[in-house]
Amino acid sequence: MVFGPAVAWAPRPWLALWFGADVGVPLLGGTFSAAGLGRMFTIAPVSLRAALGLEFRFGRGGAG
Repeated sequence: MVFGPAVAWAPRPWLALWFGADVGVPLLGGTFSAAGLGRMFTIAPVSLRAALGLEFRFGRGGAG
């Protein structure tokens, strides 16, 4: 399950800058392993991710 709010600022009708942050909580835990290699990855109890974006808006601006 992932929850991620974001905010955007549009200095021009055709351009926006945005920032978002996601928090994820897995519904099932576990590990990934391979024969002869043992445990290779364990699912974390919580994950975090942040992102910055540049958005170009095409089409008609405003109500039309």
